[in-house]
Amino acid sequence: MWAWLQRSRRGSLTTWAWLGAQVGVAYREVGVVCGSGGRGLRCFPALMAAEPAGAADAGRAPRLPPRWLQAPLLHTVEMHTGGEPLRVIPRLDAAEAAVASSGLSLLALRRHVAATQDHVRRALVHEPRGHRGMYGALVVRGEAAVGDADLAALFLHGAGYSAMCGHAVLALGRFALDYGLVAAPCCPETTVRLRCPCGVVTAFVPWDGRRSGNPVRFHSVPAFAAATSGARDDVPIDVPGHGKVVVDIGYGGTFYAFLSAEQLGLDVCSSKTRDLVSAASAVTEAVKKQFPLHHPESEDLAFLYGTILTDGKDAFSEEPTTNICVFADEQVDRCPTGSGVTARIALQYHKGLIQLNQSRTFRSSTTGSLFTGKAVKASAWCWSFPLARGLRGRCCCCGSGEGQKSLSVPGWGARHPQPSEKARVRCISDADVDKSTWFILCVSGGGFLFPSPLPQVSVLLWDILTLTPPQEAKFGDYNAVVVEVSGEAFYTGTATFTMEEEDPLKYGFFFK
Repeated sequence: MWAWLQRSRRGSLTTWAWLGAQVGVAYREVGVVCGSGGRGLRCFPALMAAEPAGAADAGRAPRLPPRWLQAPLLHTVEMHTGGEPLRVIPRLDAAEAAVASSGLSLLALRRHVAATQDHVRRALVHEPRGHRGMYGALVVRGEAAVGDADLAALFLHGAGYSAMCGHAVLALGRFALDYGLVAAPCCPETTVRLRCPCGVVTAFVPWDGRRSGNPVRFHSVPAFAAATSGARDDVPIDVPGHGKVVVDIGYGGTFYAFLSAEQLGLDVCSSKTRDLVSAASAVTEAVKKQFPLHHPESEDLAFLYGTILTDGKDAFSEEPTTNICVFADEQVDRCPTGSGVTARIALQYHKGLIQLNQSRTFRSSTTGSLFTGKAVKASAWCWSFPLARGLRGRCCCCGSGEGQKSLSVPGWGARHPQPSEKARVRCISDADVDKSTWFILCVSGGGFLFPSPLPQVSVLLWDILTLTPPQEAKFGDYNAVVVEVSGEAFYTGTATFTMEEEDPLKYGFFFK
């Protein structure tokens, strides 16, 4: 059979299709929706109702577990990246129906799924089907959610939904190729555009014409330092049981707090994991209470995902630096954390500890698995500025646009500056004039404005400064970068789950 597959012109038939044939499982039996799609079979396990028990062909072994007509089946593809599991849900009809009927964006779909379909997350991530460290990804199709990407995904964990997940992106890059979601893959490497709640990331996946391979790498959304230690805008945090510590806060698709485990009297390489988890969780809760976060595109993204404890080796070295990420509700990442590597590279780049295209290796303290990361492009400018009254604001801008806009400044009432000339403004979206207003709102939303170090922005900012002068302010200009993260993702199997109506725990339980 294997030799035949290698010789066959339909070599793009997935490994899972071959595996299904070997064990004698028909596609219709495992609930896979198949159709032709330009390069062989395109197979998508779906969330479907079960077939009647009598529908089995005569002489075929009975299907297990036994089920009845209305019992749903949940089909998943199981993967891991650096030891961190990923349970891929290739299709959820309810989510796609919401996209088709309402034209929901991915962030809006994230809210919709959390409100109406959260039982799917709980059933697959929590025990007894999942476990304390399980992670999931729901693949989403539909033009409104996917846009110009190849696919979109929502990320699921024990406590809810994330905005970005690097290890999932690496795995989904392979999944997209092997399951026919990319129209025209090319050798030796194919680009896969994946829309995440935080934005579009681009994965680069080895492809030999039949199957995907490793290592996979991705380019992040613009990453930046929101606050750094050793600067004038230090973030001292009072952590119960540990006293005051100083943290860095970085954004790599989601926000993390970073500090060396030594500040907490621990060693990231030798301390007990439960001690590291307890301390990191205390830092997360303290930062949430003491340092409000803002995101330039959406407040849906303005949340602290977790804390990453490091070995303190931030200066460039050829040797790996070790960390542990504790996110959500004390969930421990088994891999070095892709979005965490992204944020940490942005912090190191901002501090001048690394240069563009200078690679660093990151090691997970739990499994020893490795990711590499490097800043590949300085793509944006970010400002962070504290106020005397304790508020903070920040702005991250990229692209450019021209235009004159009226402005309503939160907290100051309606302001309508009339720039003396057209101002060229660097803004959030590529060549989006409307977003230049958002640039101003982003700066003024924190209650403080400052002269821009960029000449092309100064004209517009100067007109606003005449209306809202700064008060006892300090600021620093932070470079935002696109970060490349590389790692290895592997398949571990497929799974079929069912739920019995009488089961009081059919939607899972969260074991702490």
